[in-house]
Amino acid sequence: MPVTLEQFRKTKGEPSNFPCWAVSETTRKLYTFIIENYNQIKLNIENSSNLSPRDRQLIARRIAVQCGFSPSIITDRRQPNIVDLIKELNADLAIVFKSVSAKKWQSGRKLTKEELIKENKNLKTENVELRKLSLGAFATAILESSILADTRSYTLTIDKLKEEIERQKTVIDNQAEQNRRYMESLSK
Repeated sequence: MPVTLEQFRKTKGEPSNFPCWAVSETTRKLYTFIIENYNQIKLNIENSSNLSPRDRQLIARRIAVQCGFSPSIITDRRQPNIVDLIKELNADLAIVFKSVSAKKWQSGRKLTKEELIKENKNLKTENVELRKLSLGAFATAILESSILADTRSYTLTIDKLKEEIERQKTVIDNQAEQNRRYMESLSK
């Protein structure tokens, strides 16, 4: 049977909808879900400008839980490209929100006192929610970094203590045997 070049030529399959860094099934599932959520949030922003800060941005914890994964899977260490994608899309969503909110203000008309009070209240609650969100992300980052360092040091300490316990058990057994021999020699 003759060997031809056609046997070794790779056929081009259908183009992939995933970026080159989305190699694993987990990363692909997260990527797909993030893009779907992004499109839905963008549509929500364009249709309704009265969204809370949490509803107008992608939140890594929520994405991981809704995909059926542990919230700790979306970290800079485990999924750096996914984290970068979320940051990039959140920046885009912020621009879309600013654009939509800028359209709703019409120049030449002053707001009434009730409208100003309502707007002030909405901005204060939004500020509180954003502060909570940023503090939560900060606390999570601190805990992850300190927990990893503490876990490693605790593991090393436990291993050293186990070795010391085994050494002490050997010493105790030797001393017990020595005491038994002394007692036998004294009783003779």
